[in-house]
Amino acid sequence: MRTPIVAAAVAALSVSALSIASAQTSQVLEKLAGVWTADPLEVRLNSDFDVSVWGPNASSIRKVELTLKPSGEGAITVTRSVVDGKGQTKPASVSIEEAHLMLKAPDTVDPNRIEPAVQVTKPERRYPDDPKDRTAIDGLVVKIVATDLEHDRLNVRFDLPDGRGSFGETLVRRKPASGKRKAS
Repeated sequence: MRTPIVAAAVAALSVSALSIASAQTSQVLEKLAGVWTADPLEVRLNSDFDVSVWGPNASSIRKVELTLKPSGEGAITVTRSVVDGKGQTKPASVSIEEAHLMLKAPDTVDPNRIEPAVQVTKPERRYPDDPKDRTAIDGLVVKIVATDLEHDRLNVRFDLPDGRGSFGETLVRRKPASGKRKAS
């Protein structure tokens, strides 16, 4: 008689603990949901080689966008290009690195630092000038750390397998469009 009661109590506690853990996971991932971007990073290309290839006053531009859903699904897109001195994109200079992400809430939740586990799937590099040119980026690692959600800031680490082009960046949550227009 006592064994079934104890077993029922253990089962109820287990279900309750799973429900609490699921709710905490959901709350953590909901805090990260949104579209996150960084200001474009511009680096002047002024070596003799760069000038011979891209011309004088050319710059390399990197744009980063991270989209996360409350479920933990997401995607990161890194667009790299070269622009001339007039800000025009140089032909054959655009590459896009993109990966699907699946976030899992950390085992322990620290309100001052949220570092979810990130699973990277379907990472690839493509070139818009040649849609058939796609390369898998096996070994891409993405890390996300939230330490300043009060100010809508999120730190991202994007590590390519060979290290070239890897970076860390602080992203800011993009505010949703209000849908209101100013009266004219």
